Amino acid sequence: MYAVLPTCLEKGIKIITNMGSANPTAAGQRVLEIAKELGATQLKIAVVTGDDVRDVLIQQDARLDEIGQPVSTCGKEILCANGPFPVETQQNGRALCRL
Repeated sequence: MYAVLPTCLEKGIKIITNMGSANPTAAGQRVLEIAKELGATQLKIAVVTGDDVRDVLIQQDARLDEIGQPVSTCGKEILCANGPFPVETQQNGRALCRL
């Protein structure tokens, strides 16, 4: 943000990113902090949430495409898992995209 924000503010360019998958709210907060440091006062920042399917994957012990085995066998902690958004969990625990 330090590299692009000043020019974008000067020229009225909108920035759209796909960042902060593990914590999009914190990413948005950090952008706001950087903007304030750079003297920006008229800035809109939006954060999109609702695509976190991590808990569903763990609860269902879902198969991971990358290894072809269930989450429980991967030997690693799942930090984040994101799907199409917005995501809603139905009674059967499947993560589905709501259109």
